Amino acid sequence: MDCIAIDLDIVWPRVTISVLDGTIGEMDKATFIQKARELEPEYVPNPAVLQQLSGLTLVAIIGATGVGKSTLIAASGIHYVRSDMTRTLRDSEQDGVDINQRSDYDKLWEELDNGLFVQFLISHTGEFYGTRAESYPVSGVCTMPIVTSAFQAFEQQGFGKIIKIYVVPPSYDVWQQRIASHGITDIDNRMVEARESFANALKADDYNFIINDDVNLAVQDIHDIISGTYPADKAKQSERVATEIATCLV
Repeated sequence: MDCIAIDLDIVWPRVTISVLDGTIGEMDKATFIQKARELEPEYVPNPAVLQQLSGLTLVAIIGATGVGKSTLIAASGIHYVRSDMTRTLRDSEQDGVDINQRSDYDKLWEELDNGLFVQFLISHTGEFYGTRAESYPVSGVCTMPIVTSAFQAFEQQGFGKIIKIYVVPPSYDVWQQRIASHGITDIDNRMVEARESFANALKADDYNFIINDDVNLAVQDIHDIISGTYPADKAKQSERVATEIATCLV
């Protein structure tokens, strides 16, 4: 077997080397997910990223799968923070527009190691979800869809303000019809996440609930919440619907 001399001062330390054939290869997905999962509990963005976040108001659009979070964000007119993800694109999604679909695991790990992400998580399905600082505006208001299990990471990063808006479908049956129309295949995992999502939101006291039955009305509700003019009775009705749906998931 031929030997290959490698200058360790110039080789990037996360490049994997095969001792069998001397070739240099890229990090695979399983290795990246394992490394990212180990880093997740102690991850902190770099100081420049933290400074940027202090001047931002984050409008968090939260909810279970299939409730219309992305549709409402697109219609809201608020700066959209595009997420980086390792999952495959859905039929309705466009890479670089709706999400950044990532499979360049060496570069993705380098960005994490340099603290360039605001936050990230590894989901129940073993996929990476995160947001890079460059996806956020320099200042002002921005929005993005967030799962409740990821919220602690956002709250620890020092945003100027966070407004939590929980999107609720008009009923359990309508919600299931929407899910079916999306062609979602990992439905069991999605329902596990949904059960956790509803439970986390309903036990908190700082979520603003809205019903997404009509996109235009729901977008108006979002802007009313931001401006502090959202009617209390409407909020309570939306929360009651969320409670009813949650009982169907037990």
